[in-house]
Amino acid sequence: MQDAALVKQNNIDLDRAILGSAENTTMGIFINSGTQINDKWKFYAFGGYTNKHVVTGVFTRPPSNARRSALEIFPNGYNPIAPADLQDYSITTGVKGKIGNGWNTDLSFGQSGNKVDFYAENTVNPSLGSASPTEFYVGQTKIGQTLLNADIAKTFKEGSYPNLSVGFGTEFRYESFGLKAGDPASYEAGPLKKTKDVGSSGREGFSNKAAGDWGRTNVGLYSEIESDITKKFLVGGAIRVENYSDFGSNLSYKLNSRLKIADPFSIRGSVSRGFRAPSMVQAYYSNYVNISFDNAGNSIINPIIPATSDLAKLIGVNGLKQETSFDISGGVTSKIGDHFTLTADMYRVDVDNRIMLSGNVDVSKIPQFVAAGFPQTANVFVNAIDTRTKGFEFVAGYDNNIGSKGKISLNAAYSSMVTTLRANRKTDTGVEVADKVATLYITDGLPKNKLISSVNFDYSKFGIMVRASRFGEVSDPLATLAVKPTDPNALTYQVFPAKTLVDFALTFRPTSKTSASFGVNNLFDVYPDLLQVPQTSNEVVFSRRTNQFGTQGRFLNLTLNYNF
Repeated sequence: MQDAALVKQNNIDLDRAILGSAENTTMGIFINSGTQINDKWKFYAFGGYTNKHVVTGVFTRPPSNARRSALEIFPNGYNPIAPADLQDYSITTGVKGKIGNGWNTDLSFGQSGNKVDFYAENTVNPSLGSASPTEFYVGQTKIGQTLLNADIAKTFKEGSYPNLSVGFGTEFRYESFGLKAGDPASYEAGPLKKTKDVGSSGREGFSNKAAGDWGRTNVGLYSEIESDITKKFLVGGAIRVENYSDFGSNLSYKLNSRLKIADPFSIRGSVSRGFRAPSMVQAYYSNYVNISFDNAGNSIINPIIPATSDLAKLIGVNGLKQETSFDISGGVTSKIGDHFTLTADMYRVDVDNRIMLSGNVDVSKIPQFVAAGFPQTANVFVNAIDTRTKGFEFVAGYDNNIGSKGKISLNAAYSSMVTTLRANRKTDTGVEVADKVATLYITDGLPKNKLISSVNFDYSKFGIMVRASRFGEVSDPLATLAVKPTDPNALTYQVFPAKTLVDFALTFRPTSKTSASFGVNNLFDVYPDLLQVPQTSNEVVFSRRTNQFGTQGRFLNLTLNYNF
């Protein structure tokens, strides 16, 4: 009732707005194969190819929007359509076997890639006026990866430390990223550029300035060891050294242990240092015709510039550094009798140099930006913040047989997680570029707690599953309240309350090789709360930035399986 009232109150036109999932047509093929070479070695290969055509909608451009309208072509406004063609492929081949005195060896080669061609239809480049086309090729992004791996491992069953496992290996990786320019009309500034938006509205094109191909190499070495020091005490450790051609070397490690206090009860813990290299997209992506909005709601050209560009250096960004993390965790495990299991763990993860897209950086006083046609603001991927995440996880399970043909399983999993901001980092020129709203989404945009409980019952050829998932509350700093609070200390944005979804599945297994399953996800058709104040001409009715669960409602599915 509340949602219906909000739709009526805000005059939301759900018939004109294009809402929901994108229309897509997907075709794919996958293989998984292997054959024995001799009594010690086996050849294997797996991979696949997928081709997908996707069509999605963009917000309405009403005729009253002076910067985006093209009344000569669309006198009643228009709804841009954004198709895309995607191709994915991956193939891995290798051999597995034993060398020396029983050392398990795996040598492999892998190649994978993704290519996306973007289009814009039923739209215009407003700056071209009546000369604008209504269909555009916007450009292409592509990524690729080549891997060479060698892994060797062995478990020793005898000696001073039985169950001593040793492993080591190496990996060579080549990564590539490319941008292809779109039609000139999709990004060029036409004669009306001072009063109209530039680029194909809804999906602006990649310009020749953004186009290019980039690549990097990475070589890694690792070693790991794990052993039962005594019958009740296990310790392990791993170390990995990597060298990237574009930002240098890094050392990662992990130490872990487990102590069995009594037969049904153990404590465990680990400490590790990890890292994540900047992705190729974060390092080299750019869009010089990216449209954003100023504080008054006016659209402006707000380019995304590469972190490696000369323009980025003017605001103190000299490429990207790797993100590093320090993780410490501890917990207990227990098996009570033959049917109950319990685990509980606590953890803390500190991430330094976290990469994110900057806020709108004021570049109006930098002559090079003004000369390049960007007199107001710009964005760049940057090592912006340091965060700390603390969490707790609890899992309980019960399973038991019912007669000779039945089995029941009860499971519950609870997780609680809080992320806080430890530091805002500045660029080399002292500019604080972390987007404050984006930072709030990292700390408050995901549920801080989640509870999932399920019941599985199998009897003879039939199976029933019921699962309830409770998602905690989330906040959206850009979701303004319909009524501004009188308390100056109160939140001025919307908090979305916790909600519970129920899933159900019924399975029938007529033979050992065949099964049929009917399922219902979100059985009671639950949706997130609507925005109190809809956005983008009343077409955005749900928050686009916080994620409790999907906005598609109830989903029915029928699955047929046959195992060869």
